[in-house]
Amino acid sequence: SVFFGLCILFCVVLMTRTGCAHYCQHCCGKPDAVKKKERNADKDAVDLLDEILDEVEDGNKDPRTPTPQPSKKKVRIAGKDQDEVHEATPFLKPNMEYLKISDPRSRKMEIGVIGFSDGQNISGCDYLCKAQYLGNSFDLAEWGQMELAAPARPRLDVTFQNAEAAFCALKFWTRAEEFSTLSGDAAIEHMRTLDVELGDWQDPNNAGLGTDWNAMRAVLEKKFEEEKGMAKSLLETGDTFLLYHANAVSEEDLWSDNFDGSGLNWLGLQLMLVRDRLAKTTNGQSWTRHIRRIFNEETGEPWSKLQEDQWRETVVGAADILEGAVEKTRAMAAVVGSSAEKMTKLVIRQSNKQGHFIL
Repeated sequence: SVFFGLCILFCVVLMTRTGCAHYCQHCCGKPDAVKKKERNADKDAVDLLDEILDEVEDGNKDPRTPTPQPSKKKVRIAGKDQDEVHEATPFLKPNMEYLKISDPRSRKMEIGVIGFSDGQNISGCDYLCKAQYLGNSFDLAEWGQMELAAPARPRLDVTFQNAEAAFCALKFWTRAEEFSTLSGDAAIEHMRTLDVELGDWQDPNNAGLGTDWNAMRAVLEKKFEEEKGMAKSLLETGDTFLLYHANAVSEEDLWSDNFDGSGLNWLGLQLMLVRDRLAKTTNGQSWTRHIRRIFNEETGEPWSKLQEDQWRETVVGAADILEGAVEKTRAMAAVVGSSAEKMTKLVIRQSNKQGHFIL
C-alpha cells in the first residue's frame, strides 16, 4: 500500500509539472508563466507606444499639425519683406489614404477621405488627418497672410490672418480693416456685433463679389494662391475627398457635413475645385468634372434633387467612416489608458502599414 501511495504521488507531481499545465490553460485559466509573459508583452507595447509618440511629437508645435516640409523651389512669401528670399516654401503634409470610401466617380474604385475642422477649434479629425489647415479659421500668420480686394473698393487691399475673417469682412467691407487681425471665431463674433449695431445691415452682395458661394470661392483662391505654401499644402491632399467635418449637429448644414453627413459640404467641394485648378487636372475622372455634373459651378446649386441626393450619399459615407475612426480611436485609448490624441497617432502608424483604416 505504501508503494501504491508513492506511485500515485509521483503521478500527481508529474502531471503538475507537465500535462496539467496544458490542461489548466483551458479549464482553470492560463498558467502563471504565460500570464506573466503576456503582462510583460502588454507593458512593452505600451512603452513602445509612448516611445513612438514622443518621437512623433518632437518638433511639432501643434500636435494636430505635421512638421512643415521644405519644397525645392525658391519663392517669395507674401506678407514678408519683399527683399527677403526664402530658400524653400514650407508646406504641410496631411495623413491620407487610410480612410476610404467608394469613389462616387467610379464605384469599382475606392478613394481616400481627409476630414478637417474649422482650423481653430480642436477636433478628433484633426488628430486623425492633420489637415486642419484646410479650415477657414486656420491662422496664416506663419504662412504669409492673405490679401483680398473687392470690387466695391478695388483700390483697397486688406490683409487677413485667416480666410474666415476675410469672408466675414466682405459683409462689412467699409470696415474691413477691423477684421484684419481677428481670429476666425473673433471675426464671426465681430460680424454679429456690427450686425446689431448697424441695424441688421449686411452687404448681401459681398462687396461686389456676389453670392456667398462666389465670395467664398474668391477667398479660397487667395488663401491657396499659386506659389504659396498653402497651395502646396492643398495639393498634398492628392485626389482625396475633402470633408469639412463639423464638431456637432447644428443649423450649419451648407458649408460643412453638419457632423452626421446631412450637410452639403460646400467648403470641401470648393477646395476640391481649387485643388483641381492648381493641379491643372482636366481628365474625365477629376472632381471638377464630377461636381459639374451635380452642381451649377456658378451658384453651387444642385441641378436636380436626384443629383443632390447622390452627393449627399457620398458626404454621409465620408462622415460615417471618419467619425467611426475617431470613436474607435477614443475607445482604444480608454483600453490602453492613453489619451485619444496619442492613440490616434498609433492608429495612424498602424493604418499606414496596413494600407488604410479598417473599421
